[in-house]
Amino acid sequence: MYYIISVSNGNLNSDRVKSSVVKIIESEPVVEPFVLRGLDSSGNISDRIDSGMSIVISPSIDQIFHSDSGTNKSIIKWFVNDALMKSGEVNEVDPNGIKLTEIKVNEIGKEQYSDYAIRITNGIFAQIIAATETTFSNVVVQSPGIVVQNAIPEIHNLKFSDSVYSQSKDLVITYDFWDFEIVALTDLSGQSEQTILKWYRKNYTGGEFELVYSANLDGNNTLQETFDDENFYNEKIITDFVEHKSTILSSALNVGQQYYAELKPFDGIDEGSISTTKTVIITSS
Repeated sequence: MYYIISVSNGNLNSDRVKSSVVKIIESEPVVEPFVLRGLDSSGNISDRIDSGMSIVISPSIDQIFHSDSGTNKSIIKWFVNDALMKSGEVNEVDPNGIKLTEIKVNEIGKEQYSDYAIRITNGIFAQIIAATETTFSNVVVQSPGIVVQNAIPEIHNLKFSDSVYSQSKDLVITYDFWDFEIVALTDLSGQSEQTILKWYRKNYTGGEFELVYSANLDGNNTLQETFDDENFYNEKIITDFVEHKSTILSSALNVGQQYYAELKPFDGIDEGSISTTKTVIITSS
């Protein structure tokens, strides 16, 4: 860009004078501050990052990158325990379909850090250097570091195994237990299921629900039971945490009684949310 000027007194014009040429160049691209967040299998974003989640940049790279023109060619670097895990251009995708803007569950590092990235107690941070096809920033923008937490255990499909709750039939509940370290990693972390199961009953005479039985496996895989009602002694209630099943034998049931059960998942480190069955009434047939 340049300009030409000629001055005049109203009658005569001076010779035209050309200015020096100025070249307009692209301004330095910018990346705003960002954080790392967890992404679970249902697509929910969380500030708490555990070993069963993916890790993503937040806000997204499209929201934090700014440039006058040109395509985003920023460089992203991921570090695990202060060692470079992977790096490259923002739009790169590896042969497994994993983007450079994320770390997937069970992803293994490709550089100095070559183990599984998202594991309990691992410290992780990311760096971004803003760039386009023609220019780049001299500023390295780094996320705050995060520490991978233990995955929270969960109870699923808690239900009574029958739709008839008569005095002549055993009362049975079943459930599924899920914990990333225990199930997906086959207990590489040394954890074990220690779910706490409780049965509650209200007698036909009325009154409030009372705790009548509780059980769990301890850290040594030993069944611990507490019978709050003498009617349940002599193996009238049977709990199998391996099969995820608990049974009150029909001989312990009386017409008009109401029962429900609750389970609190526990992996030896963290407790999960309590799950509760519906309440059933024992009938005569």
